[in-house]
Amino acid sequence: MSEEDVRTKVEETLNAVKPDNFGMAMNACMKAVGEGAEGAMVAKIVKEIFNHKS
Repeated sequence: MSEEDVRTKVEETLNAVKPDNFGMAMNACMKAVGEGAEGAMVAKIVKEIFNHKS
């Protein structure tokens, strides 16, 4: 999965779930993207988007 794909998935997930906090956001996105090598990428992107929103 490319970073572009992961980012799209993360954005879709955050828009659908509207998590209250970073933990919830991470959880939902990890489930959506799937565990594995993308984990670090997911964390980075969620952090970027989440910090941007607050």
